[in-house]
Amino acid sequence: MDVETPTKKLVKLAQDKAKGTPSSSKHPKKYLYATDEEPLEVYIRIRPLNEDEQKRGDSSCIENSSDKELIISAPEKSTAYRTASGTRTKYSFTNVFPETTSQTEVYETIAQPMFNSFLSGERPNCLLLSFGNSSAGKTYSITGPDSNPGLIPRLLSNLFQSISTSLNSSRFKVLVSYYEVYNEDVFDLLRAPSIQKHAHQALQVKENTDESRFYVDGLIEKLVSSADQALDQLRDGNRNRTFAETALNHDSSRSHSIFTIKLVETIVNKSVESPSVVASKHKRTMNGK
Repeated sequence: MDVETPTKKLVKLAQDKAKGTPSSSKHPKKYLYATDEEPLEVYIRIRPLNEDEQKRGDSSCIENSSDKELIISAPEKSTAYRTASGTRTKYSFTNVFPETTSQTEVYETIAQPMFNSFLSGERPNCLLLSFGNSSAGKTYSITGPDSNPGLIPRLLSNLFQSISTSLNSSRFKVLVSYYEVYNEDVFDLLRAPSIQKHAHQALQVKENTDESRFYVDGLIEKLVSSADQALDQLRDGNRNRTFAETALNHDSSRSHSIFTIKLVETIVNKSVESPSVVASKHKRTMNGK
């Protein structure tokens, strides 16, 4: 029996939001996305064909696209093409990034507005979730290479620059945590890795009823004082992730991961601390992949 786990629910939500509501149009099928009504913003980035795909003589399945819509044609060898069902499908999104879109453009469109609303206090909890099949380009967009960084490195750089120039740095501290969900178990990626992962080493997800929130019990949070220190923690965690080779990706992650950036402000003349969370791969966080 197929049990709907929390991870499967999250994936289904992302899929439903990307599709939107189907219309009555048949040629092509059309999925409408009401940007003014949806609480989630859904972006899609088209990546160019990679070297292996070019060697095989593959071609793009994207027939046409605009800044908010694209039409996908089913490959000739697919079941949809052979049965003449769903051979052309139109999807709409908050924004469509073409193949030529730079890392800077993606950041300024998606993450910069989110960061601004977070820093102003308008949105104390923010989430970035990357979703796609293996080798879709999630890692490139979220972290990117050192020479052309993705969303998380740019967010961290922006955060520490804002703390040093616009905020009183002595009143703020930044903490990061990183964990993965593998086979429905939660593992802390900032802990020293064991030879093999076992269920009894997994952390428990618990509920804080007083604050009406869920949390991972025993999750390590590392205090960082610069973007470089935070990225070092991200790299260390990536080395502890679960990977396996697939036909599409020689180094494919076999888990969902959540990298959280937490900004804590000490209130002047008070002895309490009020936490504010900025996020990522998800939740008072920032989701890596």
